[in-house]
Amino acid sequence: MSPRARRATRFALRVSHAPGCSGGSRIDHPHVPDLSDAAITLWSSAVARRRRAAALTAARSEGQIAIDGAPHAFIVLTGPGERWVAIRRHDDLRVMIAARGLDAASINLEPIADRAARLLGPEPAER
Repeated sequence: MSPRARRATRFALRVSHAPGCSGGSRIDHPHVPDLSDAAITLWSSAVARRRRAAALTAARSEGQIAIDGAPHAFIVLTGPGERWVAIRRHDDLRVMIAARGLDAASINLEPIADRAARLLGPEPAER
């Protein structure tokens, strides 16, 4: 593992174990500054297994989310820690929303007429 990758992994481990972080999808272990590649691989695999197990236990329901101001039915999967995913086919699109701690009733999806202006902002003034 490169020194840069090792530093990034150490930072991720430090952040995931910081006070106030939710422990729903992480494995608790003491932070050791010089983890071996094998230890990092084992830790990463354990986290992935825990996340897959949480996804398999998600509750399935149907919810309403507004599209253009009108409520539409979505399939909703709710997991631990106020996490949820909603999905539906709408015209020729597949709409998927993933959120945590957000009320689905507060969402109103609308089409973007001019994507470049909306997403990129206005053009800078010519000099």
